[in-house]
Amino acid sequence: MVAPMDRHLARYKVRREDDGWTAFDIFTGQPAVVNDVPLVGMDIEEADDIVDQLNGAYARRMVDEEP
Repeated sequence: MVAPMDRHLARYKVRREDDGWTAFDIFTGQPAVVNDVPLVGMDIEEADDIVDQLNGAYARRMVDEEP
């Protein structure tokens, strides 16, 4: 899970859909996609874990890009 002080670096969240849980991009509202696979139809634990990983990778990229 992203630490509270790093919440501004969280780009992905989980939402309930008809067929399970979706990891989605908060900026576009679209499902996150990894290796051309949309992250949809998951159980809550899997979706939560994937969102944590996506947000961790996003936070590292943002920190690395700071001047």
